Amino acid sequence: MTFRDILKMQFGVNLPISGGIGNSIESAVIIENAGPLNDYTEIEYTLLKYIGIGRGIEWKVAKQELIFHEGKKIDKIIIETTQQKGNQLSIALENHYFDITACFGNPVVKELQVKEEDKIEGMKKFLDTLIDDINKEKK
Repeated sequence: MTFRDILKMQFGVNLPISGGIGNSIESAVIIENAGPLNDYTEIEYTLLKYIGIGRGIEWKVAKQELIFHEGKKIDKIIIETTQQKGNQLSIALENHYFDITACFGNPVVKELQVKEEDKIEGMKKFLDTLIDDINKEKK
């Protein structure tokens, strides 16, 4: 049974993943390219969310870095886990590895990101103009 199958069975989610369980570079979770809007970071964080639920732990990202390993692009996410057992609180760091080679640098995603940046820039210009108009009215 694959990691993907386990997620479908336990949580009813079908993520575009294959490969290992992500506890080492050699066993990285492979994020498959599922189309132009494939957001690998959303898939990574969704997977981590369900791992946390399944294990009964809370977690937060401590660090994230891109690693180039044997021609692959690996996203390494270090999470800080917190688990309460009775009166004892356990805190630990864990490494999770995701092979994002198939979707990293997707030109359609980059184009959408540029469009979003253009929207933000347009809003900034609009707000600057609005502030200028308000300041002129005060004078």
